[in-house]
Amino acid sequence: MRQKRSVDVAKNHADIHTVHPFPPLKPNKPLYTIYMIKYFFIFVNQFLHIFRVMPYRRLPNTDKARINALSQAIKESGLQDMNSVPISFKLLQEAKTQCAVFQKCVQEYNQTFERQVAENKKYQQIIKNVRLYISHFIQVLNFAVLRGEIKKDKKEFYKLDPDDFTVPDLSTENALLEWGKNIIDGEQQRTAAVGFAIYNPAINKVKVHYEMFKEEYTSHLLHKKTHNRVYEDTENLRKKADEIILSIWDQVEAFYKDELPYA
Repeated sequence: MRQKRSVDVAKNHADIHTVHPFPPLKPNKPLYTIYMIKYFFIFVNQFLHIFRVMPYRRLPNTDKARINALSQAIKESGLQDMNSVPISFKLLQEAKTQCAVFQKCVQEYNQTFERQVAENKKYQQIIKNVRLYISHFIQVLNFAVLRGEIKKDKKEFYKLDPDDFTVPDLSTENALLEWGKNIIDGEQQRTAAVGFAIYNPAINKVKVHYEMFKEEYTSHLLHKKTHNRVYEDTENLRKKADEIILSIWDQVEAFYKDELPYA
C-alpha cells in the first residue's frame, strides 16, 4: 500500500512538469509560485516586444527636432526611385520650402533672443543707476527743506507734495521717465528763481544718467518689438511644420499599408 502511494505521488509530480503549464496550487506551493513568476516574466517580455515594434506618433517638441524630421524625410525621398517615393511631389516641395524657411527663421529667432539677453544685462544696470540718482537727488532735496535751506513750497517746482518727505515709487520704467523729467525741469526752474543749485548729486550728473536711460529704453523697446515679431513668425512656422510632418506620416503609412511586418 505504501509503495503504491509513493508511485502515485511520483506520477503526480511528473505530471506537474510535463502536462500542466500551470501546476495546481495544492500539490506544491513553492513550485507553483516559481512557475507563476516564470510565466509572468515571459508574458511581460512578449508584451514589451509587441510594444517596441508597434509604430507610434509623437510630433517633435523642439525646433531642432522639427528641422531634423523634415530634412530626414527629404533625404529619404531623394534615395528612392521616382515611382517608389511614398510622399507626393507637392508635399515634398512643401517640405523643402518649409524646411529652408523655418531653419532661417529659427536662426534669426535665436540671434534676436541672444542679443536681447545681452542687451538686457546692460539695460538693467542703467535702470539701477538712474533710479539711484533720482532717488538720491529727491532725498537731498527733502533734507535741504528739513534743514530750512530751501523753502517747503519750492518742492512744487519738482511736482512733489510739500508735506510729503518720502521718495515716490520708482519701481517702473514709466515712473523713472516721469520723475526724472520732473526733477530736471524743477531744478532748472528753481535755480532760475532762487540762484543756487543742489549738489551731490548735481542735476547735470542726474541728467546724464537720465538721458542714457531714455536712449536705452527706446532701444530696448525696439529690440523687444523685433523679438516679439520674430517669435510670432516662428510660432506660425512651427504649426505649419507640424502639419507637414503629420501629412508625411499619413502618406507614408498609406503607401506601406499593404506591406507585411518583417517582409
